Amino acid sequence: SLIVRQSITIALDVDRGTSTANVTVQGSQFYQNPWNPMIRSPDPRQLVIHGSDLYHYHSQVIQSSFAGTDSVDAGNNWWGDVSGPDSTFSFSDSLGRASFDGNAVRYQPYATGPFFPAGPAVTLVAARDTVIYVGDTVLSVVGQRDSLRVRVLDAEGRGVGGGTVAWSTTSGSMIPGGSDVDAGGRAGAAWHTGEFAGPQTATATGVGAPVVFPLDVLPGNTVGGVNWQLDAGYTQGQVTAPKAVQFTSTNRRARIIGNARDGHNNGTFPNELCFADPDVPSCAFGYGQIDSLKGDTIYFRPTTNLPPTFVLRGLYEFGAGGRDSVRITMGSTAAHVRIDRDVTTPGTVDTVPNPYLFVALCRNGNPSFGPCQREFQVFVVDSANTPVGNSAASFKWKVPANTGTSTDTAITITLERGAFNDTAQVQAHENGTTWLVAVDSGSGSPTLGKRDSIPILVQQQAYSLNVIPFSDTLLVGGTATFTAAAFDVGGDTVRGLAVRWRIDEAPPHLSIIDESAPNQVTVRLDSVPLNGQTGVTAFVVRAPGDTLFGFAYVFNPMVTSVPAGDPLRVAVDPVRRQVYATDVERSSLHVFDAVAEREITNITGMPGANGVAVYPRTGDVYVSRNDGVVSHVDGAGMKLLESEPVGLDLGFVAVDTTDRERVFVTAADAGAQYWLFALDGKNLANHLDSVPISSRGFGIAYNARLSRVYVVQNNEDSLAVFDASGSLRQVAKFGLGQASYDVAVNPVTNRVYVTESTSQQVKVIDGASNTPIDSLSVGSNVYPEGLDVDPVRNRVYVARPGSGDPRGGVTVIDIADIDKPQIINFSGILSPWVVDVKADPVTGRVYGLDTSNRVLLILRFTP
Repeated sequence: SLIVRQSITIALDVDRGTSTANVTVQGSQFYQNPWNPMIRSPDPRQLVIHGSDLYHYHSQVIQSSFAGTDSVDAGNNWWGDVSGPDSTFSFSDSLGRASFDGNAVRYQPYATGPFFPAGPAVTLVAARDTVIYVGDTVLSVVGQRDSLRVRVLDAEGRGVGGGTVAWSTTSGSMIPGGSDVDAGGRAGAAWHTGEFAGPQTATATGVGAPVVFPLDVLPGNTVGGVNWQLDAGYTQGQVTAPKAVQFTSTNRRARIIGNARDGHNNGTFPNELCFADPDVPSCAFGYGQIDSLKGDTIYFRPTTNLPPTFVLRGLYEFGAGGRDSVRITMGSTAAHVRIDRDVTTPGTVDTVPNPYLFVALCRNGNPSFGPCQREFQVFVVDSANTPVGNSAASFKWKVPANTGTSTDTAITITLERGAFNDTAQVQAHENGTTWLVAVDSGSGSPTLGKRDSIPILVQQQAYSLNVIPFSDTLLVGGTATFTAAAFDVGGDTVRGLAVRWRIDEAPPHLSIIDESAPNQVTVRLDSVPLNGQTGVTAFVVRAPGDTLFGFAYVFNPMVTSVPAGDPLRVAVDPVRRQVYATDVERSSLHVFDAVAEREITNITGMPGANGVAVYPRTGDVYVSRNDGVVSHVDGAGMKLLESEPVGLDLGFVAVDTTDRERVFVTAADAGAQYWLFALDGKNLANHLDSVPISSRGFGIAYNARLSRVYVVQNNEDSLAVFDASGSLRQVAKFGLGQASYDVAVNPVTNRVYVTESTSQQVKVIDGASNTPIDSLSVGSNVYPEGLDVDPVRNRVYVARPGSGDPRGGVTVIDIADIDKPQIINFSGILSPWVVDVKADPVTGRVYGLDTSNRVLLILRFTP
């Protein structure tokens, strides 16, 4: 048994996931809970509620599913009304009951009275509301009727039965005049409206303040025809006939007595009323304005003098009750001149008294258009400021702030044109206040000597904040200087605004080291930024709560590139400062000078060149090829020494970095059995050892500290571990994620890192104990391939091609704390198609292969 009241959110929220077990509520009370819905169960099978009082008038009481055969089991409950709940929508129920808004709730049979007593009656409210719509509660035409309903409530919003409600009205009668209150606190009566049109009310009186239903009762249909008569005493024009009037100016008031009545002698008005050209059936717009309709009286005014003659006509009940019209003739009497402030509405003169505001400057007379410049027009107008034609006028324009010339300190009149010199082009060039004046100097003009002026306020406002340069690329410890300036909407510099600077990123990767020069800042990059970019914010405070922002971006690492043919795999010789990239298209090995960042040579004769590894002691380079051959290259002499057939379907290649100089590679024999081979690096024809493996080998790495070889077996997604201290023998094997690709080793910590392409992760293995310990995500819709470890800087670099989030590039994993790796994703500064990456532990530079742009990327994070 529960009592749930005054909840500030959903009173009962049932969500048991995919379970079909239900929550059963019995003998409970829910009231005074304002939230909609009051009860929610997304799965209708999870809620059963019986024998309870559920008060939630004029609102959704239970929300569940709209469709299906399952429903909330909610039978035998009291819903606060003797008619039970409303199964449709709360806005359409005139009884104001609790509603399901179409949700699946099984509520029958329902209780016809409450299980728990309500408190004493304290207030009377409309069962729904007091807004009366035509066709809703009262039909607002005299002599018709509909029902009104109120509800008696206790202090906690529950319906209280018993007692009576008295009804009264200012129009017609209420039947009955007093009604009993049912068990849900509801009482009703029918309002029979009387014969008098106009504002009327019906009132329910009981406990607390009365409830008043207001209604503007409309008249009935027009009977006996209509006969319009212009009221000459009220109309500001010459009434030349009962249905004809002549005005000498626009915007003059007029009144028509319609002489139209309904069957109860209430004045009626037309349901269609419009201005039109004479003898034209369609209505016209812009000729006049209807001010109001009061009974059978029509108040209007003309707003144009063209055309010179038009009519105002009306239809009663679309003509069935009668029709009539008056003829309007317009004169054109010139009264004065007026400068138009709004040239976008021809024929209408805007005379708003506030100053015209320029927010941008044209300091040097440029640009020739834009927000610092606009045109003004002047018109000869009648007494209501409607143009009457400039045929006799000739205007002169001036700015009075500087001895009446066309130029002053704020604006310049740059052009006067038009048949009557009635258009002036004005440019703003300095902040300040002035006036623009137009004088009619036309001989014989009825407005000769008359003038108009408008105040001009030039107040340049900052619209944008531009920072130069937009960005810079820095190494950690490097500095950059940025300058900012505010511009108005036309692109002119806003002077006198102080630009300030701040670092918004937390934790920050930049420091502000100098902002002593006006509008300038110098920043230093202190650490490698997340996503490869950080920035400094420039801002100008235009007013309290109104701040303008600009941004300057700093990128790291510095990235340069060198053409590399069709690159596939990369290797680094940190001793000779050379970089090697296999080129499968050219059957070659590119050799790059890592210092000069240029290609030295391209060694050919290696069809299907694929994997590549370096023995740094001698500079020997080994290339595994797709044609089943391993090639030996003299890196120092940059020439091909030998090529040795090994088998079929070769994987990548690894080198024993000790003085044993063994070369490890995987291959298949003619019987499709895969093997791990150990070759003599000095003489590849000398096959030192081999051991069978269970699947095709792909990535391969060697840990000299433990004398272990690690092979990614791509077809079965596993990592095989081999002891290479003596004869090769397998000592462990781990399952990997789908499409596992490459492997790298940190010989200092004995951590092993493997890329799992489909799962978009790097798996971490403790090489000392052969135990998987972690998996690191590198993004979504990116597919990690090649990777390498820099044991000096404790970083793992992962090539992650793909167009996902973040976009492909290189992921840097900081492994200084091997138990808490930190991932930095570079997305905006690298190609999304970097497939392999190698680090130089001596210089800290990183080399990646971009297959989309066919280049070698050189990444520098620190000097």
